[in-house]
Amino acid sequence: MDLLLTESGIAYSVHSYHANPGAIIAYVQFRGPLNHPNRIKLDISLSEKMALKPESRMIKSDFADLPDFKILAYSLKEIMSEKIRSIMQRGYSRDYYDVWRLLKENEFDKQEIKDLLVKKCKLKGIPYEPGLLFDKTRLEEARAHWSRGLSHLVKELPDFDEVISELKAGLLFLQK
Repeated sequence: MDLLLTESGIAYSVHSYHANPGAIIAYVQFRGPLNHPNRIKLDISLSEKMALKPESRMIKSDFADLPDFKILAYSLKEIMSEKIRSIMQRGYSRDYYDVWRLLKENEFDKQEIKDLLVKKCKLKGIPYEPGLLFDKTRLEEARAHWSRGLSHLVKELPDFDEVISELKAGLLFLQK
């Protein structure tokens, strides 16, 4: 991590660090441009298998003293398929919201997403079961955590039932 200090000029300290065979979770403290203390959570999966190559993305800075830079990131296709797979496995309110937003703001090749989702399920060792997306128990749990889990992240939280209705229509292609 000395490279981080050398390259960025940002001093930091690792506040806490927890590692297990599947992941590393660390909280890193640093001082921002105005010398304000900040903290970021790093949640690093050691078992995640990507189906597609990462894409190079330009990050544009709002600060004159910080130049634009590139990072490697998941493609939107991979994020979408991973979020849908996540709903099949656990059904968190955040995953339903994220898939809804991705569908609202982007155009996807439906067959490509379905094929990628099948591949992601195989990589995770779970069956491809699109019927689980709107399983009654999963939906009840997501509804129960909708406001509490998302209201601090989303300025205007959409109605849960409207989101689910739109998702059912938008993800119909997965059932075929």
